[in-house]
Amino acid sequence: MTSSKRRVTSAVYVGCLIATVLVCFLPHFKAQELVILILIIIQFLALCWYSLSYIPFGHRMARGAARQVSSNFALG
Repeated sequence: MTSSKRRVTSAVYVGCLIATVLVCFLPHFKAQELVILILIIIQFLALCWYSLSYIPFGHRMARGAARQVSSNFALG
């Protein structure tokens, strides 16, 4: 988790984890559920990206897959 390669992803994951807990315990506000949902999605994506760092060429593979999916949506 302290590897220089994984430091940013770890910080994003842990930061979102702490932010989610804090938002859950705040008094209810208008878009609280939406904020929690967004934080959970960011946590999931950060965890996936962190896991891909252990697979050789995992980040490159994920970027290629994302480009492929986005180009399919762009073409219709």
